[in-house]
Amino acid sequence: MQKIDKMEALRLMCKATKKWGMYIGIPSLEEVPERVAAHFDTELKKAAPYLDLDDDYQIISDEMCYLLFDSEEEMQKAFDMTVGDDGPCRKNKYNGPVRVYACTCDDKGELMNTNT
Repeated sequence: MQKIDKMEALRLMCKATKKWGMYIGIPSLEEVPERVAAHFDTELKKAAPYLDLDDDYQIISDEMCYLLFDSEEEMQKAFDMTVGDDGPCRKNKYNGPVRVYACTCDDKGELMNTNT
C-alpha cells in the first residue's frame, strides 16, 4: 500500500506526464467572511482569473484542482495570477477576502513555489 497526499499526487502526476504542474486549494464558503459568501464566485474569479466559473463548477465544489502545463512559462503565468495568503502578486493586484493556495511542480516531479 502506498499513501499519497495532495502534494505527492502533484509530484507523481508531473513526473509521469513530464508536464509542469500546479495544485490549487480553493476556500470553502465556510472559510470566507459571511459578507463575501453572496458573491463568492465573483471574488474567486478575481483571485484565480483562469478559473471559469461555469465550466469549473466541479473544481470549485471539490475545493481543489491539479493543473498541468506544457511549459514552465505557462505554469508560471498561472501561478503569478493566483492570489494566496501573501496577498496581491506581480500579475494580480486583487486584494479582496478570497485567497487561493497554489503550489508548483516541475516536469521532473520536484515541488517548487507556494504563494503563502
